[in-house]
Amino acid sequence: MNEILANPRSGGARFAELYNRSGRVADLSTLLLSASDTSGGRIKDGKLLITESYLLFPGEYAVFTADPEDIRTRYYTPHPLKILKMADFPTLHDPDGILVLGRRDNYRLIDRVVYSSSMQYPLLLTDEGISLERLDPDGPSCDRSNWHSAASTAGYATPGYMNSQAPAGSGPDSIISLFPPVISPDDDGREDLLTLTIWTERPGYSLCIEIFDLQGRRMRQLVQQSLIASKGVFFWDGTTDSRVLVRTGIYIVYVELVHPDGTIRRMKKAVVVARKF
Repeated sequence: MNEILANPRSGGARFAELYNRSGRVADLSTLLLSASDTSGGRIKDGKLLITESYLLFPGEYAVFTADPEDIRTRYYTPHPLKILKMADFPTLHDPDGILVLGRRDNYRLIDRVVYSSSMQYPLLLTDEGISLERLDPDGPSCDRSNWHSAASTAGYATPGYMNSQAPAGSGPDSIISLFPPVISPDDDGREDLLTLTIWTERPGYSLCIEIFDLQGRRMRQLVQQSLIASKGVFFWDGTTDSRVLVRTGIYIVYVELVHPDGTIRRMKKAVVVARKF
């Protein structure tokens, strides 16, 4: 199990996402899902995922819900056909609950997740409509630290595709990349936008991005206290908060990352805004 939405927005549907981390093809019609704990290592009150054969290939995702159209409407779903209707989707309890995956033929346990609202990002005002994502598919399901709130930059859920909080891999604690170093926002299709790419070594950072001129005046609040994914991409079009094009010159991109554990990272980089004559 790779992602769980147990507390949807008002009127919304819940979902559970599966990810095939193995090197084998899995037929999902052979699996059961339950919101009840196991008994003697066997799943009980299991509900059939799907009645017809459905092959989940290595590295693929499948989402199960009582209302696929609701999930497609509320969230970005680049693979809408991976959002599948489960006729008897189990009742996911909120704020705390359990989700168990097992085999249809012998009721043996495959995966077991005990989830809680306390596993959500602590600075969220509400966890309604925000899924819990698994950080490492090879990490233990029972490890609370292996789950985290989906990033706001991904719409607070990633049904049917890679989690927003997937590990960024090895490297420095945090990296910011600006490209190109000189932009000319004249809408000619060449170097009109500044692309800011930010990586973090772990989930949970709240991000702020501001653009200042050399006199220290803030030109643009690009991102304000947004829960960032392990990789975030943002764009600046050379305009102020009032949507007025800035003058030519050098501008400072200020990035601040704040983690609930008290870690604060601040970075500054320069970008040049030019005009073509």
